[in-house]
Amino acid sequence: MAIRAIAAATIVTVAVTTTVTTVIMVATTTIVAVTIVAAPIVTIAVERIVVIAAAHIAAIAVDPIVHIAAVAVVAAKFG
Repeated sequence: MAIRAIAAATIVTVAVTTTVTTVIMVATTTIVAVTIVAAPIVTIAVERIVVIAAAHIAAIAVDPIVHIAAVAVVAAKFG
């Protein structure tokens, strides 16, 4: 009787362990696949954000210079 109980418990343990391992493997594979697919998209999006931010910073830095130059041009032409 004890041997049957141990055997049954072993079978259940192996089944549960196999199922859990399979679920973990499938989840890991899915995460890896999503990462491989999404990584370029995320990278491109981040690069665009960085480029846009850099353009904004450059525009803010250059704006006073352009404004002063434009005022000087207008003043020279009409002043």
